Amino acid sequence: MQSLIQQAGQLLIQTKNSPTPGGDPVAAALVSLGLAQIDFHAGLHSFRQLITPPAKNSLSTPGVPLGQIVTYGIVLAGLYECAPKDVDADAILEECYPNILDGLEKVYAESDPEEEGLITLNDLEESFFPKSLIWTGLQDHKGPVAVQDPLLNSAAVWSNECLIDIGTHLGHDVLELLQWNELAIYSINEKLWNEEQRIYQPYDLQKDTLLAGANIIGFMPMIGEIPDQDRAEEMLKILRGEVFQPLQLPHLSSPTHSPSDPGVDLYTAGKGGISIMANWLLYHGLGRYGMHAAAEKLKKDALQLMADQGFREAYHPVTGNTVPDADIPDLTAAAFCAYWLNEA
Repeated sequence: MQSLIQQAGQLLIQTKNSPTPGGDPVAAALVSLGLAQIDFHAGLHSFRQLITPPAKNSLSTPGVPLGQIVTYGIVLAGLYECAPKDVDADAILEECYPNILDGLEKVYAESDPEEEGLITLNDLEESFFPKSLIWTGLQDHKGPVAVQDPLLNSAAVWSNECLIDIGTHLGHDVLELLQWNELAIYSINEKLWNEEQRIYQPYDLQKDTLLAGANIIGFMPMIGEIPDQDRAEEMLKILRGEVFQPLQLPHLSSPTHSPSDPGVDLYTAGKGGISIMANWLLYHGLGRYGMHAAAEKLKKDALQLMADQGFREAYHPVTGNTVPDADIPDLTAAAFCAYWLNEA
């Protein structure tokens, strides 16, 4: 019987020649990082395909989702860390860094109309969880939406942090990146924090209001170390508490939405089902606050779900089962599995 890492590797190798590995364009760069854990050169090749814009084109043109672009710095830093000793990792940084920075400049110029350091989503398909219950009321909206998403913007903060470190290492001017991040962190805390519910929530610019709901994206600012320590510890209590886990769930790798809310679907990522991608992001967020026991339990539970049920887009938070008759492996889950199992 194949080990879990062998199963993940077998799936990921199938993405070697795909320009959007894993089929999900938002997660494509993260899948490249997972592939690099199995075959570094294949993962690097996939990433190069993603960040090299077509002639007379840009990273911010339609077809390249914002959710993908804001992970590029995270992935480049991850590739640097896992590069084999015989690879010139600095040369990879020098090659990739300018393309990523050029694309980010266009994103902020085109997608920050409020000049708050917050990237605005005009299409929910560009978000990490387009089926999320938090978007209820927006999905049937005619025409573009205008939403400042705490997950998307927190991923951008984390990614920009990586690019600041890389740029500093290479001797480049990183002042613009620092300014973007300082403004973004301030705006996320001031604008996207719901004082009553004690989590972060998306802001609908068209209605000038927060989108209420106990959704996993409300905890994601931890990945950018955006809340202070006291607030982060309070958020962890909420993640473990009755509002978010009223059913005494067996997994801290918890639902993507409060199971008690109307419209919840415990088999769908973003609507209540456990998501490996959400767990991977939360794992890094918890680690930034020294919450290592919680992070390790989340990782252990997520790996056990994959070992028991295979690589799936979502798992039921009570039973751990997947959608009945689901037989299509989720390469994004396989990528995070490979990352975790190859972690030093």
